[in-house]
Amino acid sequence: MLRRRKKKEKRLEDKVKEFIVARLNLPTDPADIGDEQRLFGEYEGALGLDSIDALELATGVKAEFGVIIEEDIDPAMFTTVKAIADFIRTEMADLIEEYADYEVM
Repeated sequence: MLRRRKKKEKRLEDKVKEFIVARLNLPTDPADIGDEQRLFGEYEGALGLDSIDALELATGVKAEFGVIIEEDIDPAMFTTVKAIADFIRTEMADLIEEYADYEVM
């Protein structure tokens, strides 16, 4: 008996890393970015992104993941890859919950 193999899904954190590197055209391997590594600022070990990069990421998150980032969002939501992935998960869960009350006609 043959069974179809499940495709190995990438973790959302890995997708976010690939998105960051591609969107900002960084000369970095996505695998070299830690989930908890600081993305912004001049801290030791930080990726060193700036406010222009933050704006580009915010715009890109909508295009790439379908999540809208409101103007009043807490900047802490974008400090690490994990924070971005958690934000995307929360927003997607809220969208699913919002549409759960609708019926397909």
